[in-house]
Amino acid sequence: GFLNPVYIDNLIDALLLLGDHPAAPGQIFNVVDGTPIRVSDYFRRLAQMTGNRVTPLPALLIKGVTTIWTRYDLMRGREASMYASVDYLLRKGKIYPHKIQSLLGWTPAIPLEEAFLRIEQWLQKEGYLAHR
Repeated sequence: GFLNPVYIDNLIDALLLLGDHPAAPGQIFNVVDGTPIRVSDYFRRLAQMTGNRVTPLPALLIKGVTTIWTRYDLMRGREASMYASVDYLLRKGKIYPHKIQSLLGWTPAIPLEEAFLRIEQWLQKEGYLAHR
């Protein structure tokens, strides 16, 4: 599947623009960085920040396990939303910010690689990751 991330600074820039731009009212925009990324690559990048590896599993196996887990949770009276999460991670949809770029002139200021670097630096600063 694919994720369509937006780095927080890019999102805030877009929201500020949407609040000011005369062409924005009444419109619906996709605010994404415009670089869809495979779910496996996204989690691999996050795992690298922690010094770990991600072991890919077949989608059929993941769906089978989550189906069993979901049924177990439902039998115990617990909310079971894991199956929907797996479907979300396996979806092939890609979203692009063409409308906000063409109508309002917005482009993300922080590219994906820089966003990952900033995320890693923030996680280190906040103590979620050991400094390397």
